[in-house]
Amino acid sequence: MSHRRPASGPAGGAAGGARRWSGAAAGAAAGLLVAVLLAVAVTAVAPVGAESGGLTAQDGEPPELSGGERLNDTAVELVISDDSGVNLASIDRSEFLVSAGDIDAVSARESGTDAHVVVRLAAPIDEDELTVAVRDGSEISDVQGNRIDTEGFVGVTIDGMDAVPPALRRLEVPEYGSDAIEYRLVFDEPVDSFEVAIGGPRKLRLDREDFERVRGSQYVLTYEPPVDGVYTFEVLGATDGAGNTDTFAAAQSTEVQSTSVRAVASIDLSASSGLNFTFDASQSEQRARAYLWEFGDGETATGERVSHTFAPGNYTVRLEVIDEFGNVGRDRLTLNLTEGRTDVSTGGDDGGPVSVVHSGSPRPTDAQVTVEGSDPEESLMVRAPSVGDPLVATEVFSLEELMVSPADGRPFGVGLSVLPGGDERLAGAGDAVGGEPVAGFHARPTVDDGALSAVRVRFSVARDRLDAAGVDPENVTLARNANGTWTAAPTSVRSVSRNRASFGATVPGFSRFAVVATTDTDEGGGEENGSNIDGNGDGDQPTNDQFAVRNVSLSETSIEPGGVVEVQAEVLNNGAEPGDYVAALSVDGTVVQTREVLRIPPDGESLPVTFTRQFNESGAVQLSINGTAAPELTVGDDGGGGGPFSFLSILPLGFLPLGLLKTVLLYVVAPLLLAGGVLKGVASYLGY
Repeated sequence: MSHRRPASGPAGGAAGGARRWSGAAAGAAAGLLVAVLLAVAVTAVAPVGAESGGLTAQDGEPPELSGGERLNDTAVELVISDDSGVNLASIDRSEFLVSAGDIDAVSARESGTDAHVVVRLAAPIDEDELTVAVRDGSEISDVQGNRIDTEGFVGVTIDGMDAVPPALRRLEVPEYGSDAIEYRLVFDEPVDSFEVAIGGPRKLRLDREDFERVRGSQYVLTYEPPVDGVYTFEVLGATDGAGNTDTFAAAQSTEVQSTSVRAVASIDLSASSGLNFTFDASQSEQRARAYLWEFGDGETATGERVSHTFAPGNYTVRLEVIDEFGNVGRDRLTLNLTEGRTDVSTGGDDGGPVSVVHSGSPRPTDAQVTVEGSDPEESLMVRAPSVGDPLVATEVFSLEELMVSPADGRPFGVGLSVLPGGDERLAGAGDAVGGEPVAGFHARPTVDDGALSAVRVRFSVARDRLDAAGVDPENVTLARNANGTWTAAPTSVRSVSRNRASFGATVPGFSRFAVVATTDTDEGGGEENGSNIDGNGDGDQPTNDQFAVRNVSLSETSIEPGGVVEVQAEVLNNGAEPGDYVAALSVDGTVVQTREVLRIPPDGESLPVTFTRQFNESGAVQLSINGTAAPELTVGDDGGGGGPFSFLSILPLGFLPLGLLKTVLLYVVAPLLLAGGVLKGVASYLGY
């Protein structure tokens, strides 16, 4: 039996080589296919992550603010944590907000995959707690591009930041005294300790334990001098709860006469007008037999009730009351008939003076305002004589200031008095507006509404009173009673602090007013108090052409549903004085958000304002800021038919994001189908 060996000539070698080549080609094709499929899978995962909220396959979580601590009086350190590493280049000063003070600088350093961020304040603050928050829509991200989630509040609160010593705001010492003298200290914050020295016929050292804390940061001592004479009351120093200490050089004297009679000098506001004042001493000692008045300008008068006309200036009016035994009681009033004037016009200093007179106490319940002539083109600012003091106030309510726009040049006066929330004169305000009056005030003018173009009112309410009524500051409205009818005035929230909420409102004239805590909330998308800012942006705004909004732009003009857009603009101040402005963002004609732009420089200078808004529903949206329109925003598909994946709309896949389905089809299913076709062709060619 014979055996044939395979041919070893050229023909046989060629056939063997062909077989070897075909096996190698099949192996190479299979390896290439595996590589292609791996590349496709890696490529597909990243878009899937991008379509699912900006998270990557390598890092499925965005960075987060995980803690913070105090470094020194003006610096805190925050920790931003992430699994893959924080992008330090995305961290700067504009990404953070603070509850007190101003941010001076922000620096960041790596610590493993975390970032330690140092936030430095421009100056020490007078608050024990400092809250540092990441701004809404922050650009802070990790190295994979995942942005920090700012949906909801993102911040930390750090204790022990109070580094400002207490300040003595006021020392109240009577000029004259008898059997008992009341000394009152008013600091700018509650203090833990202070030291006082009394000098005179008897010397004494006192501290915090000798005084009674009557309210807030006020401390009172009732001292009974052992003998008559002149006593000096001196405040030496004080320490607050954070251990900050300051020394003072504040001293006043009291002349003590144990046989003195009670003297009370007051002003009858209802009988006073302009620079003519009627003084009344009827609340003095019942057995008084003589009254002597000195007006501070060289003029004098006698009698229980007298009148006097002043020239503009500062005066101390003194009263001496003499009883039937010759004992003397003394009192005094301080009149400031020049402070409180503010000339807003750009045409010079020809405007009329504004005079404000009240008792000078921390919470005066009555005040008299006088305007001696005015320019109809001016707005006159009415404030208390002492900076920072209210015009009239109670513990619950403070009337901070008035901005009056006269319609003609007539002089006029206004008597102001506060009304408690339960006052019968506020009856009907709650029913008309829909809430509960928490306070009020009465402004009694000497002219009718026709003499005024507008009056802007700025007032504040204690937070604890609003909390007791169960309402937020956004639900506070100023109501005006005109001809027996209560109506709501456009009211806006100016600021909210821990203790008080400040508001602004515009009214056509003076009358009786009620501050109403409304019980129903507006569901129209965020417009405060129903319509405090109209389509032109006027809430508590100037009534002239001082401000303008320009260059309104969008960060994007087309977004998917659920996307976020920044609306930016500039607020221009054409006036001659710095000013504040309330910018209002409108969506399709409805105000949805407001921001206060403070201290805008004058003479054509501007400051930026930015709003951030999320849109969930598809369609065209028209945005504007105070009537100045932005480019049209398109949310979702613009009606182009949906492209090659429009058929997905008919499938029962509503529980999955459309972007995810498109990504899977484009980057996974399509490449697999293509690869399958290639493999089938190769196999057919090789005879498999």
